Amino acid sequence: MNWRDINRRYEAGVWAVPLALFPSFLLSAAFGQPSCIEPIIEIVYAYTPVSFANVVLNLFGPFARPLALVGAIALIMPLGGLLGIGAPPLFDPKLHFREGLRWVSETAAAIGFGICLGSAAATSVSAVAAVLAGILFSPMLLWTRTWRRSKARIAGRRKVIGALLGTPLVTIGILTLSTYEVWSTLAVQVFSLGNKVHRIFPFTSPRSRQPGFPIAGLEPEVTPIPLFYVNSKNTTEPLQLAENWTLRITGLVHDPVTLPYSQLLALPRTDLYATLRCVDNPIDGHLMSTALWSGVRISTLLSLVKPLANANTIVFHAADQ
Repeated sequence: MNWRDINRRYEAGVWAVPLALFPSFLLSAAFGQPSCIEPIIEIVYAYTPVSFANVVLNLFGPFARPLALVGAIALIMPLGGLLGIGAPPLFDPKLHFREGLRWVSETAAAIGFGICLGSAAATSVSAVAAVLAGILFSPMLLWTRTWRRSKARIAGRRKVIGALLGTPLVTIGILTLSTYEVWSTLAVQVFSLGNKVHRIFPFTSPRSRQPGFPIAGLEPEVTPIPLFYVNSKNTTEPLQLAENWTLRITGLVHDPVTLPYSQLLALPRTDLYATLRCVDNPIDGHLMSTALWSGVRISTLLSLVKPLANANTIVFHAADQ
């Protein structure tokens, strides 16, 4: 196997990754759940310096999250390339047992990687999607191995671009995967597999007070909902069905309790205006908004469970971890 053959096999493995991910993304999108590579995205976030992350957020705004998704895919693609190098020649009637065993090993390795991703997934749907991507890698690799590259000599710049982007099909696939948050939201509405947006409490927000004199650039006292800042580590937020959602309060308490959503709504409700400011909000930044919040006070919940005398901290866990 010469260098040219190694390069061709590596490219086939790299190109097979987004093609294998696409059906798994469709599965996650239909249920409004995070993509199967969300654990890798969390690694990207964890090892990105805060100062650099702030620059990216301020520079790209809503496009920063698709960039994180592309970064996660870029981390997986070289692994696919290595599997592509190790894959034996394409199937033929005279395929030897040893080469068949290599294909089985390749498939097992891809599925094993999918299982590892699935074990770190936040939801069962994302876990199944990760395993599905692992199963689909080998068939996609068989397909990309059949692609033929032009033998004509290509200029240096075009050669580099071709090596980075692969074929137009792969490029379109990566761009489509990067906009997962957009079309996953649309898929939930089409398939009706997630929550429908509805108003829980009947209330009308009061009008913002007007200053006695005009002030240029003054933000509204109450932030309109479409303008409320969003800063999340997720490429898409997991949707929770109200009938399956519960609030569990355990730990250093006398009476641990599990409250379904209906019982939580039955508890005394408090309405208050509060301003939220992101810890990463720079000077003159816009990651700060004010809204009317409704819910149950922490003190009400604590009165139900009766904390022990040595309890001094509350730790929250949510579906997006």
